[in-house]
Amino acid sequence: MVVLIVGCSGSTPGSPQTPASQTSPGAPAVASTPASVAATDLRQGHWSTLPLSPIRGRSRQSVVWTGHQLLVWGGFSYLTKMMFADGAAYDPVTNHWHKIHDGPLSPRVGQVAIWTGREMVVWGGFSAADTVVRRSLGDGAAYNPTTDSWRKLPTSPLASRGGAFGVWTGTETIVIGGVSGSGKTFVDGAAFDPQTQHWRVIPPPSPVGGHPITWKTAVSVDGQLLAWSQWSTVSQPGTRGGVDLFAYSSDTAAWRPIPPSPAAPAVVRQAVVANSVVIVRGLPFACSGLCPFVPEVMASYDPATMVWSRLPPIPWDGASLTLWTGAALFAFDDSFVGREASPGDAIAYDPTNHEWLRLPATRLLCSITDASVWTGREVVLLCQDDDLGSGPPSVSGLAFAVS
Repeated sequence: MVVLIVGCSGSTPGSPQTPASQTSPGAPAVASTPASVAATDLRQGHWSTLPLSPIRGRSRQSVVWTGHQLLVWGGFSYLTKMMFADGAAYDPVTNHWHKIHDGPLSPRVGQVAIWTGREMVVWGGFSAADTVVRRSLGDGAAYNPTTDSWRKLPTSPLASRGGAFGVWTGTETIVIGGVSGSGKTFVDGAAFDPQTQHWRVIPPPSPVGGHPITWKTAVSVDGQLLAWSQWSTVSQPGTRGGVDLFAYSSDTAAWRPIPPSPAAPAVVRQAVVANSVVIVRGLPFACSGLCPFVPEVMASYDPATMVWSRLPPIPWDGASLTLWTGAALFAFDDSFVGREASPGDAIAYDPTNHEWLRLPATRLLCSITDASVWTGREVVLLCQDDDLGSGPPSVSGLAFAVS
C-alpha cells in the first residue's frame, strides 16, 4: 500500500470520492477491487519521493483514479497566474509519469471531474481563478486513457457554472449545485448517461422545513446520491441552523429527505464513503463567525438502515483531510495553525477498536488543497504549487509506503 501526496514543485512534494469500481454498460472493467489497509498496517509506513511529472506545478487541478493510473488535468498557478488545460498520468507500478493528449477544453478551474469506469468526464468550471474577472463555463469533454483521446460532450441543460458537485452512480454522472461567474448560486442538477450520450434535468428537492438549499457536499453510495444542504437563520443573540440530507435515486428520478438525527453534525465539512456507509466530519452546532474553538464531531451514516452513529473525533484542532483505505480512516494534517498537530502529521482511525493511531509524519513544503482520492493502493492529497514557471516540469510529491 502506498499513499501519494501530489502537486508541488520539482524539488518538493490536495468532494472526496471513492474511485468507482463499477463500469458503465459495455465498458471494460479497468478498476480492480480496492485493497483493504488496516490502521495497524499503516503504522509501519515510511515516506519517499515521487519522480517529476511532464507538466508544471498547479493548484485546483482535477484528479481521478482509473484503477491503473492517476489522471491530473487543468488547474491554476497562484504564483504565475497561469491557467492550464493540459494533463498527465502517473502509473504507480512503473513509477512513471506521461503527458496525456491535449483536449478540446479551454483552461479552467472549479470543473467537475468524474471517473466512469471508462472515461474521465470533465464539465463546467471557471475561466479564471480571480472572482472579479472569471467567467463560468458550460461545456465538457470525456478523456479515454486507453486510446489517449478526448471527445466533446453534448450540450448540457444546465446553466454555465463552476464549483458544482459531481458523482458517478454506476450508470450516470450527476452534477448538482455550483455558482455562476458573478456568484449566483445554483440548486438544480442534471444527469449524463455516457452510453446514450443524453443529459436529463434533475430539479432540486423540496426541504420539509422550507429551508433554503445550499449544497455543501455530495457522495454516491450503492448507486444513490446523498447530498447535504446547509441552512441557517440569523437571530439574536446568534445563528441557528443545521443540515438537510437528501437521497436521490436514478431509478425513480426522485429525491427523498432523510430524517434528522441528534448524532449527525449540524455543520458538514466533509463526507467520506467508507464501504457502504458514509463518515461525516463537521461541527455540533451552527454559529456566527468562524467558530475556531468549536470541537469537531464525527459520525457515520448507514443508508441501508438510515441510522446515524457518533464516532471518536479527530484528535486535532487544525484542519485535516480524511480518506477511507478500505479498513481504516486515514487523516492528514494540512494546517499551519493547529496546536495538537503539525503539518505533515498523519493518523488513522481503527473502526474495530474505535481508536485513533498515530502514523509516521513527514514535513510538507507546500499546503494542501481540498482534493483527495483513494486509489485502492494510494491516497492522493493535492498540494498547492510553488512553481515559478522556470526550470523542469514540477508536479511531484511524496509516497507513503507500507513494507
